[in-house]
Amino acid sequence: MKRVWILVVALMVLVALPSFSTEGDHGGVELDYSGDFRSFANYDFEADAGNAAVSRNRFQWKVAVDDYNSVLLRLHDANGNFLPADLGIHEFYLDTDFGAALGLPVALSGRFGFFEHYLTGWPRYTTVNRTNNAWVGDGIAEAFLIKLGFGPATLHYFNRTQSTDFMAGVNAAFAGVNAWLGYKSTYADLGGGDLAVEAAYALDFGDFTGNVSAAFKYGLGSEAWVYDFNLGAHYGMFHLGAGISGTDVEALDRLVAELRVSPMEAARIHAALYLLNGLGDLSVDIGATYNVGAAKFSLGYIIGEAIRVLPDNASYNAAGLYAGVTIAY
Repeated sequence: MKRVWILVVALMVLVALPSFSTEGDHGGVELDYSGDFRSFANYDFEADAGNAAVSRNRFQWKVAVDDYNSVLLRLHDANGNFLPADLGIHEFYLDTDFGAALGLPVALSGRFGFFEHYLTGWPRYTTVNRTNNAWVGDGIAEAFLIKLGFGPATLHYFNRTQSTDFMAGVNAAFAGVNAWLGYKSTYADLGGGDLAVEAAYALDFGDFTGNVSAAFKYGLGSEAWVYDFNLGAHYGMFHLGAGISGTDVEALDRLVAELRVSPMEAARIHAALYLLNGLGDLSVDIGATYNVGAAKFSLGYIIGEAIRVLPDNASYNAAGLYAGVTIAY
C-alpha cells in the first residue's frame, strides 16, 4: 500500500509541473512522455506446455525544469496485468548539469534518486542471442552518480546512499575504438571487487561494415572470470554475427553463430546456432521479424534447449514455437 501512495504522489507532482509558470530565464518547463511494451508467447511441443506473458511494460515522463535540471519518472508493470500492486516506480531521479550552470570548461553532471547504472557499452553485441554479461553494474537502488567529462573521456562515480557499495569507471572513444574500464566494490573490501574492461572497434569499408568487441571481468576477491568476444560483418542485406563466452580462462562455455537477411527494410529472417552449457547442448533458432510501423512482430521456432529470443533477448526464454511483439514510443 505504501508503494501505491508513493506512486500516486509522484504522478501528482509530474502532472502539476507543466502548470507552473513557464516564464523565466531558462524557457520554462518541458514535458516528454515515452514508453515500451513487450509481449511474448511460446509452446514447447516436447514438454506439451506453453506460456504467455507481458515481459515488460514501462512508461516514463521526463520533465525539463530548466536548462540545467530535469526529473525522470519511469513506471514498470511487473506482471503485465495492471493491478495496483504490480505497478511500481522503476526509476525516479533528478539530473543536474553543473558544468553548464557554472560555465565550466569540462562536462560535470550529477544524478540523484532511485535508478540503475552500468559501466558498459551496450551496443557491442553482434548476435540476436547475446553472450555472457561481462560488465559491472548495479540494479535499482537509491544512489547518486557523478560524471566528469573532458575531451573524449568520461569518468563515472556511483554510490548507493544506504550501503557501502560503489562503482567507478571511465569510458573513452579514440581512433575508432570505444573502450570501458569499470570497478565495483565496497569500501569495506576495496581490493576484493569486480574489475571489468571492454573495447569495441567499428569497421567501415564502404558497402562492407562490421565491428569487433571483447570484454573481460575478473573478481579480485573471488578470482572468478567472465569473458566474451563478438564479431559482426554486414554487407547489403546480409549480416553475419558470432560470439563466444566463458567463465574460466581455459573454458569455452558458449558459442553463437548467426546469419540475418533483410530482404526489405521492414523484414528480417534469421537462422542461428547455439552451443551452450560448456558446448554440451545444441540449440537452433529459425525465425523472422516484421515491422508494422513502430511495432516489431516476431515468429520463430527453437530446436533444442530453451534460449533467449528476440525481440526481448534480455528476459524471455523460449523452446519450440514462439511469437512476440514489441514497440517503443
